[in-house]
Amino acid sequence: MGELIARRAWLWAFLFTRGEEKGMKKVLSLLWCVCFLFAFAGDSHAYVTYLDNWYEEIYVPGGDWYDAQAVAVGMGGNLVTINNAEEQGWLNSTFDSWQYYWIGFYQIPGSQEPSEGWAWISGETVTYTHWQDGEPNNGGVENWAIMNWDREHVESRTGTWNDWKQAQTTGTWGMGSEYAIVEGVLSKDCSPVPEPATMLLLGPALLGLIGFKRKRVL
Repeated sequence: MGELIARRAWLWAFLFTRGEEKGMKKVLSLLWCVCFLFAFAGDSHAYVTYLDNWYEEIYVPGGDWYDAQAVAVGMGGNLVTINNAEEQGWLNSTFDSWQYYWIGFYQIPGSQEPSEGWAWISGETVTYTHWQDGEPNNGGVENWAIMNWDREHVESRTGTWNDWKQAQTTGTWGMGSEYAIVEGVLSKDCSPVPEPATMLLLGPALLGLIGFKRKRVL
């Protein structure tokens, strides 16, 4: 969304510099475009905040955990790290409790099954887990974690974790997940850091403004 807004603002700035407006009116039009770009370029995600972090639900066709993590990195974050019961409770009440979500918990290859070697993809220390009873159980190369396991049958299982296969599969028990929760750190102005593509679009818009000013001086 932020990238789309940035592209439109860049286009508006380009058109204004080529238009027939003169003098102060043209300068004000350009200034409005650049201010619009600054105001929305950083708003790249429909995020919610908790303490010093932002969170967003994403959809990942095919339900592959690694694809979900790649999208998260592209957004400037990682799949969510859950550090304590308070954060887990907030996630439960903020996101759809009926939806399976990938989280950033995975089992390091070569670790002893089923419960050893679990780590956060963010690199943060493991201080909390919320496994469903009997999990993890490694029911067939299940080295990645989802939350809200079996919530559709028992409400008290909201937010509980299960170890699961890398990607969504088919079959009676092959539900998997095509959704994930992404987490990132808020910037000082309480907004996510803009996506790289958005910032690349910001440069040409500003250069257009500078070029227009130089043209006026000449």
